[in-house]
Amino acid sequence: MKPLVIVSVGWRNVSRLLKYGALALLGLGVTYLAFGGVIALAAATVLGLIVWGLVRILRAAS
Repeated sequence: MKPLVIVSVGWRNVSRLLKYGALALLGLGVTYLAFGGVIALAAATVLGLIVWGLVRILRAAS
């Protein structure tokens, strides 16, 4: 009977480890996506400002 108890306790710990491991990976993935989104937004904003500046310069020149 004792080995069975050890196995069940071990399985509970393994499943808990897997659950927390999955949550940690999910958290990392979300963080990575969030920062990727922030970087993409910043890049888009910079590009937009550059294009807007060029359009203004071209309009002023013509």
